[in-house]
Amino acid sequence: MRTRTAVVVAVAATLVLVVGIGAAMVMTGGDSTDSATPMPVRDFVLPTTTIPDCSSIQRLVTALQDVESKLTVGITYDEYRVANQSIQVAYDAIDFKGLPRGCLDAGVAAEEAHNLHRQALTSWKACLDDALRCPVNSSKAERQRLWSEASDKLAEAKRELPRPV
Repeated sequence: MRTRTAVVVAVAATLVLVVGIGAAMVMTGGDSTDSATPMPVRDFVLPTTTIPDCSSIQRLVTALQDVESKLTVGITYDEYRVANQSIQVAYDAIDFKGLPRGCLDAGVAAEEAHNLHRQALTSWKACLDDALRCPVNSSKAERQRLWSEASDKLAEAKRELPRPV
């Protein structure tokens, strides 16, 4: 991501220099042998870069962060189930087909984190439903592995969200 940003900045700086020099050299009327008046650079307007609207992805990331915070201090199954519902609501509000291209990487990483939380919830519920067949330590280890992977995907989603330069 940093390399891509550095390349974009370098290209933009080069364009500003080349276009600025070119605009200053534009002559009004006559041919190359005539003395002509240069066009002022202030009349040239550089295009602005827009940051894609990733607000729906940001809402999903926020819901995922909320769950991660709760997991850090401890959470019951019912609290985790409710938190997963909040994640699902944020996820359902995303129009992935209409998502701006610059939001896709963050969206995919956030979706993967969401899926990992759903797997952890399913695992926890299965263990509660059949406590006699569920070895508590292995179930807890599995959930912790899933939560750790979800945390990594959340960190990736946050890194991939576009930011103003």
